[in-house]
Amino acid sequence: MEFPANNGIGPRFALVLLWYLLTTRPNSLLPQVVLGTGLIRTLACGGWTYVTSTDDHNAHDVLMITYLVATLPWTLGCLALSPPNRKAIRYRKILAALFFGTLVPLIYYFIQHKVHKVPGAYTSYAFFEWALILFDVAFDAVTALDFSTFEIIIKDVQGASKKY
Repeated sequence: MEFPANNGIGPRFALVLLWYLLTTRPNSLLPQVVLGTGLIRTLACGGWTYVTSTDDHNAHDVLMITYLVATLPWTLGCLALSPPNRKAIRYRKILAALFFGTLVPLIYYFIQHKVHKVPGAYTSYAFFEWALILFDVAFDAVTALDFSTFEIIIKDVQGASKKY
């Protein structure tokens, strides 16, 4: 199975790498752990959004569970490594609480749908699933507040580009 070129995970990889560059410190292992977790989480996110439950229910569920489990250390790590930006930290805490708070009804309605076959439970599950996605994207978007002080420069220091 091949991921399509525009599956949306490219910006997530950039975010994970830039977050690492912003927060890495000498003699600190946490930024590396958050980097690794972010990479696993991004691959899982790309997997469960590309492989629908209709295509392969087991793969979809395993990838989504991997993504949800990896979100806990990612979120806590981002909170621990956050630069001293009160506004960004406040938004991260609120969005993290909304994300993890959404898991309770999400799991409840998933069980109602899968185990108890309750009519309409899948619709409720889908609403909470989309809320989860929005809270996750919003959590990651808060990094824009921290990146406002971050500048990336790509410079040809050897003049190689002038040969063309």
